[in-house]
Formats: sequence, C-alpha cells, structure tokens
Amino acid sequence: MTQTPRPAPIPVPTPLRVDRGVWIIHGPQQYWQPYRSWSRPQEDPQDVPAGPRREGRHGTGDRRRLAEHRAGRAALRTLLLHVRAELAALPVIREATGRPALEGRPDVSVSISHDGGAVAAAVSWSGPVGIDIQQPYSPASETMLRRCLHDYAAEVLTAPPAHRARELAWVWSAQEACVKAAGSGLAGRPWTIDVPPYSTHGRWGGYRWTSLREASETPLSWAFLPSPHSGPPTCDHNTAHRDASARIRPADDLNPTAPPHPTAPSGPATSADLRKA
Repeated sequence: MTQTPRPAPIPVPTPLRVDRGVWIIHGPQQYWQPYRSWSRPQEDPQDVPAGPRREGRHGTGDRRRLAEHRAGRAALRTLLLHVRAELAALPVIREATGRPALEGRPDVSVSISHDGGAVAAAVSWSGPVGIDIQQPYSPASETMLRRCLHDYAAEVLTAPPAHRARELAWVWSAQEACVKAAGSGLAGRPWTIDVPPYSTHGRWGGYRWTSLREASETPLSWAFLPSPHSGPPTCDHNTAHRDASARIRPADDLNPTAPPHPTAPSGPATSADLRKA
C-alpha cells in the first residue's frame, strides 16, 4: 500500500537582530495561520487592509488580502514575544499617516509588510523603522524599470525577464522600506529614491536601508532613522537569534489581558504600485 508523503514542515521563522535595538522577522504566511486571531482587529476598526471592501460575500482577493493582513499582525506579535514580551499584548493602531503603531508606546516603532504569501515585521526602539517584502512580478515593464532605477535601468534591461522582475522587486523593497520608516508611504515618492541594482545597503537622507539578499529568498529590505543615541550600525543579519526553548503557542491559547512570558533572547508606482500593502 502506497503511503501519501507528508508535506514538508513549514520552517519556523527566526527573529533577526539587524542593528542595535532593531529586530525583524519574516517567513511564509502559512506559519502564522494558527496565530491569525491574535491580529485583534476588533481593537482598532480602522486598522483594515488598504483598498476597497465589499459588503456581504467577499471576493477571493478580499479574503486573501485579509488573511495576509492578519498574518502580518500575528508576525509582529510573534516578534514582540521574542524580543520585548511586555509589548506583545498592546493593541496595534494606525497613525494619521497610516503607519502601524503600538498604542501608548510612541518610543517604539513597528512596521509590517506582506505580499504574495510572504510576511515580514520589524520593531525598533532605536528610531523609526520600515520593512518591505516584495514578490517579483513578471514581466517587469521597461517603464517601471526606468521609473525606479533611473540611470541604472540599462544595467538590468538586457537581463532575462525573470531576472529583471526580481531585481526590480529588490530595488522597490528598499525604496518602500525608506518611505515606510519616514511614515510617508507612497506620498513620499519611493521611486525617486536612489537604490542601485544589486546593492545591499545605502542611505536616503538620514535614513539607512539594507536589503537582506543573503537572508531572504523573497526580496526583503528594511530601513530606519537612527536616533542620536543609537550609535554606529552593527548589522549582523546573517546571525539569527535562535532559542529552541521558546515555543510560541497559538493566540487562541493566550490570555489577551496579560502578556505571555516566552524565554527572553540571550543576545542583543504603478503595476498597482507593485501590488503592495
């Protein structure tokens, strides 16, 4: 009798310390499905996915976007459980600019991103932070390449279509991470930010951005504005914080009125604007 092979287990996303007081987490949306109820949307009725909402029967796109939205909130709480457990039960609200924030904690900056089944979240107590994860969408039009890459576009236009789409996604993720950190979103005209193709880090005014090309298969970048007391960068995104003793339970098992107590870490455009959240 032939046995049906079991699906491969979903890898457990690992928090990464990317700078002093700056942590991120990223992984597939499926990992956070058991924790989706901890998105706690009832605490902020305005904190809903961007875009039109249909009354009554939801379309497939609406359901997919809502699932990604909730997974993003659950990813943020997962990250907080590992690095600042006392913050994990705080409501996630929206600032006037639309940027997510922890209620009552203006000293802590958070950012969330999701796209095409990939989810990422960031937290910083060293300055405003932004994170962006972007699936490549092929074909990448010449118009979009020239709009985002400017004088660098010629370096990418001669590459195969899949390569062009992937490099555009990397560039766009860095550009949008910057405007997310600034709290301006698309109004900040991310496509005008100078991000050379194939680069891993750079600056936009006082903001520093980093593309995690060695740590993520899906294009993923983060940016932040260091506070005067945060010191020089100490990027160590290739060294993951791993704590096998910390096991996070599904949100349904957690008491929403009190923060859980996991083991503390031991160490420190267009094209639908690339269909971003």
